[in-house]
Amino acid sequence: MSIENELQRIITAKQAIIQAITEKGITVTDDAKLEDLANLIENIETGGSVRKENILGRDYIIVDIGNYTWMAENLDYKIEGMSLNPNNMPTTPAAWYFNRDESTYGWNGKKYGLLYNAYCIETLKELLANTEWKVPDYGDFYMFQQKIPSFLEYGVGKALKSTSDWNDGGSSNNGVDKFGFNLLPAGCHGVGDFWSNPGKVSLLWVDGRMSETTYDCRKFDYDSSSMDESTYDMIGGCSIRLVKKST
Repeated sequence: MSIENELQRIITAKQAIIQAITEKGITVTDDAKLEDLANLIENIETGGSVRKENILGRDYIIVDIGNYTWMAENLDYKIEGMSLNPNNMPTTPAAWYFNRDESTYGWNGKKYGLLYNAYCIETLKELLANTEWKVPDYGDFYMFQQKIPSFLEYGVGKALKSTSDWNDGGSSNNGVDKFGFNLLPAGCHGVGDFWSNPGKVSLLWVDGRMSETTYDCRKFDYDSSSMDESTYDMIGGCSIRLVKKST
């Protein structure tokens, strides 16, 4: 078989794979790497059942990991009455797009989602009360500490992180996204209007107040393969991934 014919065979096979993945409700671009496609196929075939579901009026990609069903995208929901992109740090519900730039980081951009302060959590719990979804608590995140082979092989952080965008100063530290969780490095918003750059870190809120001014969260760093237990100031902005309630 000539090299030209072999290349055409590979291109045709790749297009068929992209079509099959697209039919699962997952958007894949024509320039996707074969490694990324292989990871998506493994996610679909080994329990990472990836699909879409409407949550709070918007269709999000969701994924099964073990006995849990998680959002595979960061929440991007503008809560009625909350402050959006304020120039201060309210002690009432508020959220920010990174650097207050919705066009770049919002739903029609990188899809990094909103960075919510912890005062949004109680409001979200009320909004989600009659749905199948909730803000995850300690027990929901504890499942990632179980001895699942991919977690043992790569580390929880590396297994959950996306296969792109994780870098700082040009040094790539991407994940392998073994389950389709596709955790993006959305950055965070800190006290004093401090921004931690996208590409460097992701903080996910946990439904658990730790002190008068702090909440529980899970931290993923660009240069680490782990998922770290941490806390963050309630007025700061972190990402949110909802999880389905146990039945």
